[in-house]
Amino acid sequence: MSGDRWTRGLTEARRALAEERNHDAQALFTILLDFAFKHYGPTDPRVGMSHQGLGEAYEATGREADAEKHYKCALSCFEKKPGAQHPQTLGLIAALGGFYRRTGSHSQAEMLLQKAIHGLEQIPGPPSEELINALSQLAGLYCETKRKSEAEPILERVVALREGALTRDRSESVKALSEFADQQMQRRNYCEAQLLLEEALSVVEQTLGETHGEAAELLERIGRAAIAGFRHDEALPFIEKLVVVQRANFGERSDEMAAALRLLGSASYGAGKQAEAIGIYERVLEISKAIHGPASLPVASDLHKLSLLYASPGTYAKAASCAEQALKLREKHQGVHHLEVISLMKDLADIYANSGQQDIAEEIELKARDRLRNVQLSTAPSSADPATPADSDPLVSKTAVKAG
Repeated sequence: MSGDRWTRGLTEARRALAEERNHDAQALFTILLDFAFKHYGPTDPRVGMSHQGLGEAYEATGREADAEKHYKCALSCFEKKPGAQHPQTLGLIAALGGFYRRTGSHSQAEMLLQKAIHGLEQIPGPPSEELINALSQLAGLYCETKRKSEAEPILERVVALREGALTRDRSESVKALSEFADQQMQRRNYCEAQLLLEEALSVVEQTLGETHGEAAELLERIGRAAIAGFRHDEALPFIEKLVVVQRANFGERSDEMAAALRLLGSASYGAGKQAEAIGIYERVLEISKAIHGPASLPVASDLHKLSLLYASPGTYAKAASCAEQALKLREKHQGVHHLEVISLMKDLADIYANSGQQDIAEEIELKARDRLRNVQLSTAPSSADPATPADSDPLVSKTAVKAG
């Protein structure tokens, strides 16, 4: 039963990372680490996986020193079990090399990537995605450090390996390109992922048409890849096209249309178009209320996002009003100890603090800390009730509607 609980918790933590709910991911991976350490011991691979997840979550929020510490702890754990030459360990070495590349520690990045490539090349069978990724990272590093003569043969090898993995059948090509892009997204190679998805989109539009569901899915993924790489201006034309496609396929008042507009609002805000972003999210809120009702969880998510958008230019009264409404709805649907409720409370506290209402902000912050402490304490296993139901399991948060 403990193994099932940990696996479900890992799934939730990974989902939080994928949805860029990085503070939620940090909290979940911290709980997972404590759980794995107590139940399986310090050298169990699940401890290493928890450390790796924390490294990714901390890196995503700019806490590079904490990220490096957890990546190294993960590596130390994996080298003991499953072993230094295991593909999982070599993949983590390549990931750590990618981290050092992104943070400017080029000599460390080169050493680790070369070590990972050497180990992965010794594994029997066709070249793995971990090997292709490590080669791509090393080529990118050489390009960034003006060593193009060393990068070119590596890039040629990467292209040859990728072409070898693709079949002549177009549908299989789209599938393979999509899988490559997923792997690049997981490794934060967002530019590479975007290019792969654009190639897949070209194939789909030529064979199935520009308004096909697969084309819409790829437009969304291209937009998300560009946003993740902080290329919001590049994301906008793809997402604007997505809005047109979803309106034609599903109509103005649909979940699909609302989702496309949420993404457009995020890209517009990232591109510095705050007024446009606010207008888009006000439109989303109207659609959400019409579809799900004014007291629904999707409405809470949209109110939360709108509160953050209002707060950015300093419209604190509107921001606080939206956040207060969102908090009441989230508490009703998710309970007062849900991590997304606590995260919203912290945002609300920031809004009041920035508007000069420090007393209210401190009161909300203290309440949020108490609730988070109760969440962490509730993870202690009970010998009297070893079979905790999944819906009350502290390692598994209920699925939340994404804010955008």
